[in-house]
Amino acid sequence: MTDSIRLPIAAGSYYPADPEQLMLQIEDCLDKVNETEILPVLPRILIVPHAGLSFSGSTAAYGFKQIQNTPINRVILLGSSHQVPFGGVSVSPQDIWRTPLGDILVDDELTQNLLNSLSIPVADQQAHEQEHSLEVQLPFLQMVLNDFKIVPLLVGSENRKQTENLALALAGELDEKTVLIVSSDLSHYPDYETANDVDARFIEAILSRDISKLEETNYQLLGAGHANLLCCACAMGAVKTAVLTANKIGADKTQLLHYTNSGDKGGDWDRVVGYAAMKFS
Repeated sequence: MTDSIRLPIAAGSYYPADPEQLMLQIEDCLDKVNETEILPVLPRILIVPHAGLSFSGSTAAYGFKQIQNTPINRVILLGSSHQVPFGGVSVSPQDIWRTPLGDILVDDELTQNLLNSLSIPVADQQAHEQEHSLEVQLPFLQMVLNDFKIVPLLVGSENRKQTENLALALAGELDEKTVLIVSSDLSHYPDYETANDVDARFIEAILSRDISKLEETNYQLLGAGHANLLCCACAMGAVKTAVLTANKIGADKTQLLHYTNSGDKGGDWDRVVGYAAMKFS
């Protein structure tokens, strides 16, 4: 039986398709991380952005640097679909995910364990087919870890009970060699000053680990009349899952590792997307 392969769809757009160019660009991002930000305690959960490498790569690197050359060998990737609406969680059916840097095995055993413990709807693979948000994290992982498997999951429409159930299932699988990586950008499309303010408040709410505060802050910010503010986090369901999971496993040390936005990277200051790397340990 031939293993099924999920081919890259973001290579050549979100990140370079040429392996050498890709490695050099990621190495440059990692080399610029302030070494004083690398703490000896391994993260249990990371939140990192997923825009184009030239825009959010320098921020994402602060997250991935935390696990470079560590014993971590299982990575649960959690994001949301930008293309296909669905409820519950979507599990990739492929055995292998490919990037220009090589192939990565899906941890079928861990995937099945999660499926067995989930009491929420499981959607088909359609959401993964043209989704970039998990794929763009893989080259970083290939650069910082030596031997690892992944579990790629996409969270559908926000539902508090389903999010609680997913967090409970994830908490049961996180150990000293497993990390949960949540892929999400922050504010979408306000102007530069508004993005900085909105993102600062939203980050504070995330790091508080208070899910009610996070939901209330999200509600207040979206209702404040900020022009063009589409969302505070494009993977809100995944971010909420991260907070709930952190509480279930006792990951009570939180840290903002780095923040920037598309305006800082040469983007339009009138329409900004926010990027942050955060750590729960």
